[in-house]
Amino acid sequence: MTTLRDQIQQVIDDDDLRDNLVQAYEAARGAYERLSNGKSPTKQIFDDKKLQKDIKEASESIRDAAVALRKAPQKQKGG
Repeated sequence: MTTLRDQIQQVIDDDDLRDNLVQAYEAARGAYERLSNGKSPTKQIFDDKKLQKDIKEASESIRDAAVALRKAPQKQKGG
C-alpha cells in the first residue's frame, strides 16, 4: 500500500506528475473563473466551448495524475 509520504515523494520526483497537477489546477481555475462571471452556469456549461475545454482538460489531467499515483512503486514488507 502506498503511503502519503510515498505519494508526496513521487510528486517531488516525477516531472510528468507535477505537470499533470499544474495543468489540472490551471484548467480548473480557468473553468471556475468562466463560471463566476454572473451568467447562468447551466447555459454556460452547454454553450461555452472554452469552459467545456477547461473542464475536459482538468478532468484528463486529474485522471492522469491519479493513474500515476496508483502506479507508484510500492515498498516491500519485510519478512
